[in-house]
Amino acid sequence: MAPLETYCGFNIFASQGFAAMTCTPDHNSCSSNGPPPGTEVLQPITGGEIGGWRALGEAMNNSPIWKSAGYIPAVLIGHAGDPRQWECPTETRPDCARKFVVDRVAWVDGQILPLGAVPDQPPTRMTADEAIAVAQAGTGAIVAFATHAADVPTLDPRLHEAGETVMWLVRSIAAQGAAADDPTRSATVALIDDATEQLIESLPLAAGADSEPAILRFQATSVAECCAGNLWPRYEIDSADGAPVVESQGSGSASGAATDGTRFHAGAPAVLGNGDFIVHAWLSTGNADDSERQSECQTTITLTNGQEFRVEAAFPQSGPCTFVTPTFEDSIF
Repeated sequence: MAPLETYCGFNIFASQGFAAMTCTPDHNSCSSNGPPPGTEVLQPITGGEIGGWRALGEAMNNSPIWKSAGYIPAVLIGHAGDPRQWECPTETRPDCARKFVVDRVAWVDGQILPLGAVPDQPPTRMTADEAIAVAQAGTGAIVAFATHAADVPTLDPRLHEAGETVMWLVRSIAAQGAAADDPTRSATVALIDDATEQLIESLPLAAGADSEPAILRFQATSVAECCAGNLWPRYEIDSADGAPVVESQGSGSASGAATDGTRFHAGAPAVLGNGDFIVHAWLSTGNADDSERQSECQTTITLTNGQEFRVEAAFPQSGPCTFVTPTFEDSIF
């Protein structure tokens, strides 16, 4: 599923507290409860860049309210119109655009949570405060998150980075706004290079209603029996001048039979713009220290805004792959 799609989840944000589940004392039997009449409910989307999420979990574990009533009061800062909506299939994209995406847990059960380091970040040269200063986010910063360049597109697919360079992603909200007739505020996302302390890019967080980028999906087939091997297809998209734009693995999902070969399903799509692009495909073990590209091939494509395009690499028993007319279509990732 796409990052903004939801199938089943237990994180519910409601306008009044209620226990979503009722269990017997021995927890051998539980039943779900609907919200009380008049309660506004939404299911927030959460990701690895969220500040305060771990603190929220710790507060829940220690809260007498949570233990007795099954809920805890909290304030979440978030947004709709997330650019990851373009990674959703066409049929669910309008719903993805409306999803409430959490940026930060700001307050839990009476405790203000300051903006701080997000867990599981790579080692950095800069501090979060220094990244915020470069982004000129000031007191409006709501996210300051460090990650490897190759993972930046998973947080904002419009930011085309590749490699192991450490980058800071800073989201901020404008001081003005939040008026009675319009409670929203404009927001900005900035990308900073941790090594050089340089601002790489800054753009509005919300993907505008008239924004329709080109969407490219990569999939592959192999004549090898499914799914015994440890080699999986990867791809890299370069601009016309050869500069890397996106590098990723497919979905990690495959199907097939001994007589049919293997189908490697489409992974998260690349969100691109107008222009010519070079698509490379190869087989790899997927290990971080494995840079060998086996059976590599490439093709050149031309994209226009609003276009949804699919490419397929076919891998033979030996030798380089070839790009073919797609032989199957799905939206699995």
